[in-house]
Amino acid sequence: MTAWAALVLAAVGISLLILVPGALVLVGAGADRAVALAAGATVTVACAGVAAVALSRLGIPWDARTAGALLVAMGGAGAIAGVLRRRRRTTAAGRHGAGAAGGAAHGRRAVAASIVGAVTAGGVQAGLFAKVTGTPRALLQNTDAMVQLNLIEEIRRSADASTLTAAMPITGGSYPTVWHSFSVFLTPFAGTPFVFNAMVVSLFAVLYPAGMAMLAAAAGGGPAARLSAPWLGLAACWFPGSMLTFNAQASGSFAITLIPAALAAVVLLWREAFNWHSLLLGAVIVLGLAIASPGAGQWAVLVACVLLFVRLLPRVRAAGGAGLRRASMTLGLAVLAALPVLMMPAVPRLMAMGSFPRGEGPLWPRLLTPLLLNDPTVSTWPVATPVLSYLPLSLLGIAGAVLTRRRGDRVLTGALAVTVACVWITILPEGPWWALVGGWWRDYPRYLAVEVICLAATGAIALDVAIAWAQRRLVRAQPGPPARRARAAAIWLVAVVLVAAVCVPNLGTFRQLTARGYVVLVHPPWVTEQEARRMEAVGAGLPEDAVVYGFPQSGAGLIPVLTPANSVHRSWSPTGTWDERFIAEHFDEFGTDPRVCEAVRRIGGTPYYYDDSDIADLERWMYFPGYDQVDLDAGFELVATLDSARLYRVTACD
Repeated sequence: MTAWAALVLAAVGISLLILVPGALVLVGAGADRAVALAAGATVTVACAGVAAVALSRLGIPWDARTAGALLVAMGGAGAIAGVLRRRRRTTAAGRHGAGAAGGAAHGRRAVAASIVGAVTAGGVQAGLFAKVTGTPRALLQNTDAMVQLNLIEEIRRSADASTLTAAMPITGGSYPTVWHSFSVFLTPFAGTPFVFNAMVVSLFAVLYPAGMAMLAAAAGGGPAARLSAPWLGLAACWFPGSMLTFNAQASGSFAITLIPAALAAVVLLWREAFNWHSLLLGAVIVLGLAIASPGAGQWAVLVACVLLFVRLLPRVRAAGGAGLRRASMTLGLAVLAALPVLMMPAVPRLMAMGSFPRGEGPLWPRLLTPLLLNDPTVSTWPVATPVLSYLPLSLLGIAGAVLTRRRGDRVLTGALAVTVACVWITILPEGPWWALVGGWWRDYPRYLAVEVICLAATGAIALDVAIAWAQRRLVRAQPGPPARRARAAAIWLVAVVLVAAVCVPNLGTFRQLTARGYVVLVHPPWVTEQEARRMEAVGAGLPEDAVVYGFPQSGAGLIPVLTPANSVHRSWSPTGTWDERFIAEHFDEFGTDPRVCEAVRRIGGTPYYYDDSDIADLERWMYFPGYDQVDLDAGFELVATLDSARLYRVTACD
């Protein structure tokens, strides 16, 4: 229990480090407090991402001291500027005096509703996560998890958190590492699995529900909307279950976590005067999302193009007069706003990422995917989800979108329209339009996760409007006090039952997806619990320069995560230097090809080989054929047995 309490405290601490510095900077710059709170996380992420690249280029280590100094400097400068600005501001006597007490009381109730909604929704998710995983040190063992765990450890060892260079030893290229960069505040005190889990919990149990409450508040929602939005945001399997606790798409999940609060900031900015201040903050928000995950940045650019067109269109029409001149100016604005969109297909990398091979299904049924929030042709793997599971959330959200549109809101409806278009583009046959969703590898579940955010917010508004309408009817009926209280309680009870009916089914799906990622795996485990404990014990006795060879999914890729030693291959595909790629192809040719030992010597260190009899030979042969037929009779000395795995000292190159 103490370990779980420490994990929750760590998750809250990391969340505050992400949120507060940027918020203080914006307060110091004169932003409204609500805008500052909503945009604070993306501003912090933008600053941290840029700073990590700059420090890497300058040779300055990224660790708890330098990262902490950066965040303290940001927060401190913002706080001082905010205090000075407040002192210079003159207060008008009596301004807002009438009704202030009532307004303050209403404001406190609304804030309390936001807090209760975020804490209860996040707390239930965190409780389910703890119950499924069993221990804060549990290892997520699926798809991208090996890369995420190794990135946290690599940043700790190398003190390089740059998106451009930090992942080079693991993936062989650049990788969005800003989420991982915040791990330096925890790695001095805990092991990598604990740190990873704490940061995962910070996403789905703290930042995301808090962002959903901010979005509902920014959209004009009352207590009911603020209470329900965090719950509705967690009512579908795509986030956090599918993306995070099963597929370990940490960077994409980080961006999904930031989007609700970012949208809240844009909603608030939309109501202010359109000037360079709002444009600058909007650009920083887009930058922050792009640094968190390029796919989120691309989505944000598409949304920004639509919103800028909608915002500037009335001005262009007013300035254009009538007739042909007005039409030509409108067309010019449309072309200008669409310019970034038109340029995307010309970017080879976006086209290549958008062409990533994915299972194709029949087109026409799949066009219903945005409405169903589910692919009607494929059950959600590895947990079967009825195709109509999320239709109630979708219908509630559509009703809310109509209401918000009638209120004059353009941000949520614009973001929803763009997201639906992105989902459809992922389904369409191959064409240049695939580049528009290339940032997220044409992966429709990620766009469905964003669509859930929009629909959950508008659905919460619809629920709030329905409750307010029912309460007005109750007042007009003029019942006695006991009857009025009973009917008001009944109204809220119906609302709670409705939200529960929409949200509760996904709690079981989240639990199952988490179990499939941590416990009941969809493949042989990379390491069993016994193997992990033995690996830690044996690794402590290895020489400081120990370098372990082996198929990563055999457990060899987790050696740096659990021990002080290093591994040559730490991701699902062979990457890295020429020597490392050569080893992946030819490691089993020790006795026949002298280039193998030459490569081992150039890589350096004391070589070891890690083998696991539970790993399928076909899987090993497909990705790392050099580890498929290793002859252990000569040139290998058994060091330790770790459950079904064995660790050998490589003596063939001595």
